[in-house]
Amino acid sequence: MKLNPVIANFLANHPYLILIITLFLTLILISPLFFGAPTEQASSNPPGEVYELQEEINDKFPTPFHFASFVLEAKKGDVLSLEVLLELKLNRDRLIQPILAASIVRPIQRENGKESSQTAPYIN
Repeated sequence: MKLNPVIANFLANHPYLILIITLFLTLILISPLFFGAPTEQASSNPPGEVYELQEEINDKFPTPFHFASFVLEAKKGDVLSLEVLLELKLNRDRLIQPILAASIVRPIQRENGKESSQTAPYIN
């Protein structure tokens, strides 16, 4: 007696039983997802030595982000006119020029004669 015909006959003769067993097992397997779910929200900064040190660092050192707000006002007409935007660009370039001059890439001669480039350090 082969096993395949026995299984096939059982499945053919008892389809509702197989369906009920399948649904029951599915409900049992997914029940931990609903009933075992944690009630607390996970914290990105749990208590402990590392995060207490982070709080101490935050208290002693200033934030690395600094914001500067500017108001752009046109002397006459619209702020988005060519004249106003060109003046803004020229003023921005004039402010950035010393920073760019301090970080110019200069060629450096190596001992083997090949050139490489190195960025000069930012001088405040």
